[in-house]
Amino acid sequence: RFPVTAMVIFEVLSRLKVAYPEFTPESVLDIGAGPLVSLLPVITQFPALTDICLVEEQLAMQKSGDLIYDQLKGQLQPTLTVNRLHSSFQTAQLPVADLVLASYVVNELSVKETKLFCQKLIESTRQVAVIIVPGTPEYFKQLTMLRNLLVGSGFQILAPCTFNGPCHMEDETDWCHFYERVQRSKLLRQLKSAELSYEDEKFSYLVVAKNPDNSLTQDQPGLARIIRHPMIYKGYREVTLCDAKGITMTQFTKGKHKQIYKELKNKGWGDLLDLDNSTK
Repeated sequence: RFPVTAMVIFEVLSRLKVAYPEFTPESVLDIGAGPLVSLLPVITQFPALTDICLVEEQLAMQKSGDLIYDQLKGQLQPTLTVNRLHSSFQTAQLPVADLVLASYVVNELSVKETKLFCQKLIESTRQVAVIIVPGTPEYFKQLTMLRNLLVGSGFQILAPCTFNGPCHMEDETDWCHFYERVQRSKLLRQLKSAELSYEDEKFSYLVVAKNPDNSLTQDQPGLARIIRHPMIYKGYREVTLCDAKGITMTQFTKGKHKQIYKELKNKGWGDLLDLDNSTK
């Protein structure tokens, strides 16, 4: 699970940077850090970090993290402080950090624990919080509950939504999820008894900002998220989009929408699309 989880974290942090390019965190709090899966993604995406706190309840995960940290510490900047806390988020005195990360941990919580987790998230987040869960209907419902609680507490959504209103899939049979294709090493194929040289990890995520600065607006008019694989046909492309107005399947033709048709050559599931270019 380490490679796919690390690559998903890296991808979601990339989307955070697209949504909030001015964000330059100095501190990170990872709740449910496991065997330090987030360490490489966060220091790669945010090299100016000076403090990382990794919280993990399971002792076996901590011991695995010890082995990994011994291999990685020589590559870390000498100005970076890594604190490792063996505790549950329910009982620990969590520090406040610019960026709070919770990847593949919320899906292990009950409804009561999720509400407590949300309160801890609110208290510990100075600027931005990132939550990642497996991309299944069950865990998307749990993430939606967190989404509503955080928005109700004054947080602004940065991604994947381009708006702060109710989720268009909240009461639907469909669910909002994305995927990351990860190449498998020979060893990983052997461990998983797999034949393919890659695997597609499906995930759902939420990026929210607390007390955002003036560079962020409440909504992002003109921006939509691609929420399925674009369909390519001769002379036109068909894209499923989600924005403040709802979920639509839209066709962009080579003749009528030259600019956006050109952009779609390099766009895929999960990317943002600027609909202001649709008339150009």
